[in-house]
Amino acid sequence: MMKAIILPVNLVCIIALVLQQTILSPGTGAKDSGPLLTTSSNKNIQLMKPKINIVTIGTPHFEKMLSFYKDSLGWQTKADAKSGIAFFDLSGLVFAVCDLKVLGDDIRQKLNGTTPSHITLAQNLSSEDEVKLAFEKIAKSGARIVKAPQKADWGGFSGYFADPDGNLWEIAYNPFFHFDKNDNLILP
Repeated sequence: MMKAIILPVNLVCIIALVLQQTILSPGTGAKDSGPLLTTSSNKNIQLMKPKINIVTIGTPHFEKMLSFYKDSLGWQTKADAKSGIAFFDLSGLVFAVCDLKVLGDDIRQKLNGTTPSHITLAQNLSSEDEVKLAFEKIAKSGARIVKAPQKADWGGFSGYFADPDGNLWEIAYNPFFHFDKNDNLILP
């Protein structure tokens, strides 16, 4: 007899994102390139490409969540658990589990553990200048800036804004992450 497996809603969303990315062929999304920004080196970059690099779940139970993904699911982690954040490479999409206090400190807001999930969406760019330019456009769009772009304690440069429903987006430059020829994030 087969038993049903009940998964938390946020895990179901992650699985759906991974399946969508692996089943659909590249280029099946919208062809509109969206607004472009020009950097100081005259490189055109698109503001908010239709792409997510990292999905992060904030949790007050970091060790338990890390153990679940690492030990129960057998996913390989690319981070030191002592840092309070663990990254998992999901073939082009990076999934992260983050201690709620560490995430709150990074956002500069107190997060509590009573909300069903604490998820941030992140897009990594290639430089601090690109992050600054993206935030200039984002601010003009009327989005609520939660944390203006600034040097981050983890060594990069990032800021957060909220979409109309309050979902948090991080736009970041991480000097430790790089991109492949298809603009996919590569973990160190």
